[in-house]
Amino acid sequence: MRHGEAEPYNTSDEARNLTIYGRSQAQQAGIWLKQEYDQIDMALVSPFVRAKQTLESIQQFVDVGRVEINTDITPCGNPSLVHDYVDVLLNEHSDVKSLLLVAHMPIVSFLLDEFCKSNQAALFGTASIFSVDYDVSISRGMPGSIFFPD
Repeated sequence: MRHGEAEPYNTSDEARNLTIYGRSQAQQAGIWLKQEYDQIDMALVSPFVRAKQTLESIQQFVDVGRVEINTDITPCGNPSLVHDYVDVLLNEHSDVKSLLLVAHMPIVSFLLDEFCKSNQAALFGTASIFSVDYDVSISRGMPGSIFFPD
C-alpha cells in the first residue's frame, strides 16, 4: 500500500503529514481492508510520518495484530532486501496470514514487481492497495485484489 495524500514537500520529506483528504483516503482503505480480510495479522510501516498516520487511520476500521516500523520500505529502499526480509518473517511466523506494507512510491511499485516476478512498474495513487496472493514456499506471488480510493 502507498500512504495517503501528504502535504507538499517542505524542509523534511520524512516529516510530511497527511492532508485531510489523505486521512479520508486511508480511512476508505481501512474499510476496504476490513471487507476483504476482516483483520490484518501484521503491518510493516515506513518510519515516515505520513505512512504511520496512514496506518493509524486504517486501524480505525480494521484490527492490525502487530505493527513493525521498517526502515527498508522508505522511498529509496531496496525491494530485493525487503522481499528477503518478508520471506524470513513469514517463515518464522507461520501465524501471519495477512501482511500489510505501508510505504511510498517508487518502492511500492518495485515491491509488487519483486514479489510477483514481473516488470510492470505499476503506478500507485495515494492510498492505493495491490494485494498479492503470496506463496512463501516458492517466494513468489500473484496479483490479487486492487483498491483505489475515491
